Amino acid sequence: MGLRIRGKVSDEAYEKQLALVQVERRWIQEYHKRLKADLVKLQNQSVSLVGLEQLRARVEERLASEDFADRRFVLETLGTRVVVTTEEQIEVEFTIPTESPKDAVAFNLPRMAILPAT
Repeated sequence: MGLRIRGKVSDEAYEKQLALVQVERRWIQEYHKRLKADLVKLQNQSVSLVGLEQLRARVEERLASEDFADRRFVLETLGTRVVVTTEEQIEVEFTIPTESPKDAVAFNLPRMAILPAT
């Protein structure tokens, strides 16, 4: 601004530079927003990875157990589904969630622990 007032820079050159600076500033603000969104996404994925690691550790603890409740926990945790076909074949399917809420792993208890014994 000082150079413009003193006549060192033409109005046209000043306007061009001002436009460039404004465009650059807008780009930086948008880039900052994108980085914040990426950071939130990475934090959510990090929570999922931590949750999956906790789940893996809990399943590992109970995998070798001979206790029925532990076996049931492992099967329920893996989302086990058993299908008996008309050809007398058994199909077993496992579903491992790719995303889990922050609290899902921490509070995932087998049904035996929640329901009263009958």
